[in-house]
Amino acid sequence: MTYSIHILYKKSVRYDGIKRLQIQYFYFGVAVALFLATVTNFILPVINIWHAESFVPLVTLPVPITVAYAIVKYHLMDITVIIRRSTIYAALSVVLGIIYFAVGLIISNILPISEYKETITNMVSAIVMVLIFVPARESIQHVIEKTLFHTRYSHPRILSDSTVMFSSMHNLNGLLQYAIQHLYDSIGIDKICILLKDEKTQHYTPKAGINFSSDDRLLLSKNDAIVTWLYQNRTVLSKDQLNRFTHSKAERLLEDTLVSLDTDSCIPIFQESNLFGIILLGKKVNKKVFSQEDIQMFLAFSGQLAMAAKNARLYLGLQEAKTYRDNILHSLKSGVIVVDINEEVTLINNEAKRILGLRETITSEKILKSLGKDTHQLLRLTFNYDTEYQNLETFIDRKSKKIPCSMTITKLKTEDGQKLGSLIILTDTTELKLLQTEKQHADRLAYLGALAANIAHEIKNPLVAINTYFQLLPHKKNDEEFNNGFQKIALKEIGRINRIIEDMLNLAKPSEPLMQPIDPHSAILDTINFLRNTAVEKGIKITTVLEEKRCALIADEDKIKQVLLNILQNSLDALPRNGSIKVSTSFMDNLSEFRRMAKLNPNSVFFSFTSPFLRDTTDTLYFVIKISDNGAGIPAEKISHIFEPFFTNKDKGTGLGLAMVYRIIKDHEGGIYIESRKGTGTDFYISLPLNRTNTNATTNSLPKKEALKMVEE
Repeated sequence: MTYSIHILYKKSVRYDGIKRLQIQYFYFGVAVALFLATVTNFILPVINIWHAESFVPLVTLPVPITVAYAIVKYHLMDITVIIRRSTIYAALSVVLGIIYFAVGLIISNILPISEYKETITNMVSAIVMVLIFVPARESIQHVIEKTLFHTRYSHPRILSDSTVMFSSMHNLNGLLQYAIQHLYDSIGIDKICILLKDEKTQHYTPKAGINFSSDDRLLLSKNDAIVTWLYQNRTVLSKDQLNRFTHSKAERLLEDTLVSLDTDSCIPIFQESNLFGIILLGKKVNKKVFSQEDIQMFLAFSGQLAMAAKNARLYLGLQEAKTYRDNILHSLKSGVIVVDINEEVTLINNEAKRILGLRETITSEKILKSLGKDTHQLLRLTFNYDTEYQNLETFIDRKSKKIPCSMTITKLKTEDGQKLGSLIILTDTTELKLLQTEKQHADRLAYLGALAANIAHEIKNPLVAINTYFQLLPHKKNDEEFNNGFQKIALKEIGRINRIIEDMLNLAKPSEPLMQPIDPHSAILDTINFLRNTAVEKGIKITTVLEEKRCALIADEDKIKQVLLNILQNSLDALPRNGSIKVSTSFMDNLSEFRRMAKLNPNSVFFSFTSPFLRDTTDTLYFVIKISDNGAGIPAEKISHIFEPFFTNKDKGTGLGLAMVYRIIKDHEGGIYIESRKGTGTDFYISLPLNRTNTNATTNSLPKKEALKMVEE
């Protein structure tokens, strides 16, 4: 008895609603009985009241009274279930007893007489009982339920069938239709309907039903009496249960609502604490009431349905998200390719297929092959070193033609930094290139016109002096002073014309650079020494801060000296007396910092002639020469034009020096960054790759590690 009460207490802690109320009624009856027993058996005899002993048998009455009340009002026990199970186990006991004695009788007749005969007989009979107990119980239960109680369905079978079907269904409407059809066919109900909660209106509206007409007002609000009761009790609401004692106003309201819905029972469908839906059941076709076993099966069934409906909604959400994503991807004007860490293409949109010239049936290997070896190499760098590439200019080989593209490769990671793969974005720039070609053609014509005007202007001035000399020569041929003076002027102007023509030829058709290993520091010091006297005459101080590491730079030494000479000469011409120039050197892994600074500073300009596939990578080491002066600076509106031919801020010079610098750095696949500050000076950064390759080089380029080898000064 004590152990049974302990088990009930543990269940009451877990249960809520009507189940807890059932157990509480039982506790109440036991407590009253214990109290009366204590009073009549202990307290009254202590105070010498003995005539109450005749009432001792009556102290147990509260227990059956409260249990009976709980049975009637709250279905504490289902009498039908008790009778059914009692009948089954009684029949099972009779059958097993007969089999036990039959087996014992047979074994005792077979075995010879011995002291172990009875033990062996009992052991064999017990083993037979163990083997046939479960099959015998199921067979007897099936026969008794079919013959005596006319049960047409098996609760475990209904639940097992629904489990199999629910796990394979992802369409919510189909799932609900199957659920009501399954209950309708299995149990034999005259009508059934499922109401689902609308998250916006908080109303419960019908989604699937059988034998419910459109005239039935099957609509429940969140404040409806049925909804409130189901939230509070979390069990099946039955009209038969209410009909037993319908005293309170709330219970009468519940009964009226069930009658208006023409419903016998309501099964709640909970998803955690949310009442997701309600199943409305009519009466059984055989006019019987729902048993406690039916109610337990309904609750288990609703739990399965709630989980299946949640999965169906999640699946629908995933499908909608996938459709939405696919629509976005396929409407993009850029190609999108996602590659995982195993180099398998997991996603490719229609534009990427068009750019690559691929059809529907494609493999990862074919896609990567269409992208080209260089892109494949960049993908591996992204996987291994977390590098990213923005707006690389490349070409996609598609049969007999090449498609110009802008390519961006970025890494994909989880929130905790785990590598997922890479994202490739391809943009077809064919139309853009055509527009650029047209613009370049127009710009070239305009440039040639301006160039012709500048050449005419630069040559016209010397020709004026020469023309004047020859016009006056017949009249002053005997004037020795005139002849000597104008002759010098004419020769000087002819030399100027010759220099302009030579510079133009060098700019238009530069000679092939003679690439060979050189010491850039020696080239810097030689150039500074060449200009030392000019700097001293102007009172300008030139200082150097050179890297301690010496390296072998693959370059044309004469061309590099010409670059340094032109920039230093410009600084000397722009500086006032007592100005200063500082020349320093350093190493950089890539030119991305210059690109970033040029975007942030409007008074700067950056040009990079590095191969698009090597930009911003750590595979190319750069030797950087910085030339700084403290002059007046270059105006912001002019800094972007300083590399144009004949552009100059000086009173003298042809304006071709920086144009030649631009050409030489381009031939060396380097970079130029200029930053000017009004009133404080200008910084020139010349970047030259240390591990470049060039077909015209007389010596193979040095590897990155060897490029930093120390060489003797």
